[in-house]
Amino acid sequence: MLELRSSGFGEDEIRLYLNELRQNSQAATARALKEHFIFERIADDEKIEDAPEDHEVEIQLIARQSGETPRRVRARLEKSGRMDVLRNHIIERKVVDLILANAQFKDAAYRPERVDAEALDRSAGGKSEGDKSEGDIPEALP
Repeated sequence: MLELRSSGFGEDEIRLYLNELRQNSQAATARALKEHFIFERIADDEKIEDAPEDHEVEIQLIARQSGETPRRVRARLEKSGRMDVLRNHIIERKVVDLILANAQFKDAAYRPERVDAEALDRSAGGKSEGDKSEGDIPEALP
């Protein structure tokens, strides 16, 4: 949530994203943990650390995006015990910045994946759109 807020996403967009994450929580959790540990390893190897001014910058950014005062944002983070989440966000952002600074990019043509599927003009209930008949699905019996 902190990352999305600091990136300028609105509350509705954040809720939508979080609902998607909940639906795919196991895969998302595994991916996020792998990413976190890889970033932590890079941070350790490259001696990347957070500084108090980094925390102030992030809190200012979150405050601007959420329409709250920096003091209120800091109090909320401290009260909820999420300052370590903020620290992880800062470290991960610094690692991503380091990776991007050293990455070499090569343009490649986008080729969409071919999907072997076809659309049906039936709803989940078995009727075509606009079809007023009972359709060919038998009635469910007790």
